[in-house]
Amino acid sequence: MIVNTVLSLLAVDYPAEKLACYASDDGCSPLTFLSLLEASEFAKLWVPVCKKYGVKVRAPFRYFSDQSLTSGDDSSQFRQEWQIMKASLIPSLQLFHSRILLLKTLRNTITQFSNPIK
Repeated sequence: MIVNTVLSLLAVDYPAEKLACYASDDGCSPLTFLSLLEASEFAKLWVPVCKKYGVKVRAPFRYFSDQSLTSGDDSSQFRQEWQIMKASLIPSLQLFHSRILLLKTLRNTITQFSNPIK
């Protein structure tokens, strides 16, 4: 999903003036545009977390999977902070994900009605 890539790029530790991301959508899909708008809103929460905790896996869906906790820092303090962070961001991540799914559903409905059956 392009949104994970964009979120990862927004959170990367690299000078912003030296980084560019171009999203090309030849189909001119509103889904791509609206998904990127949703990603920009979620990035306001996600990017500061990445910077504060030095997150290496920048795609939030991957980071909060159960397999991602093997970060090399197995201290109890890190695990406790990770659980707190996960609990605070998961609702926002789920809302973000549900909005993307809603946009997909709307796109499919609009496409269905805009293409007459022959």
